[in-house]
Amino acid sequence: MAWVVFLGGYLLSLPFWLPTATTWFQGTPTLVRAAVSVSIVAPAGILMGFGFPAGMRMVRAIDERPAAWFWGINGAAGVLGSVLAIALSIAYGIRVTLSLGALCYLALLPASMALRSARAPQE
Repeated sequence: MAWVVFLGGYLLSLPFWLPTATTWFQGTPTLVRAAVSVSIVAPAGILMGFGFPAGMRMVRAIDERPAAWFWGINGAAGVLGSVLAIALSIAYGIRVTLSLGALCYLALLPASMALRSARAPQE
């Protein structure tokens, strides 16, 4: 569950240091800018990759039956979330989009705590 806190913190911190970082590397060769871009995106991408598998493990420990539905919901949410992120960025800017995304991930903390405390049904 620490990944949720790290991801939320990372996304919330981006608007404060990302503009300076991109300015510093503006005139550097393309390969350097590409490496900087990967080093900025990779932590968020890796941390975002923990959410669905961790959630599926928690849900499957309680009940296996809804697993297929969660795969479908995850796919739909990924598509709709990306469209919403683009629309928010256009309308309100990347700072608002990153902050809202961070808050959404941080909202997983109480949900994951509730799933952890749930017990598998007794048969």
